[in-house]
Amino acid sequence: MGLFGALVTIAFGNDQFERFPWLFGIGVVIAAGVNWYFGRRYNKRPIWFDWPSPKKNPLLARNTFCFVAMDYWSIPMLAAGVFLIGRGLLRIP
Repeated sequence: MGLFGALVTIAFGNDQFERFPWLFGIGVVIAAGVNWYFGRRYNKRPIWFDWPSPKKNPLLARNTFCFVAMDYWSIPMLAAGVFLIGRGLLRIP
């Protein structure tokens, strides 16, 4: 959200988030997409380790928050982004 906000502010001025409140929801939807992409990519990568056995064993890396994989946190983020876009378009305070 920070990068998106900075780009909008640089390109269009400081008051854009006040004039168009749905832009914050767009930033959250973009953040959800980035979280999904990198979460899926990181959680699919195997880690190879030499444990007591002489052969190498793969173990999938798990990037979690509150015992839920990070890529699945994108679903509530997407829902929050859609809610914020709808609230901004309807101008609900």
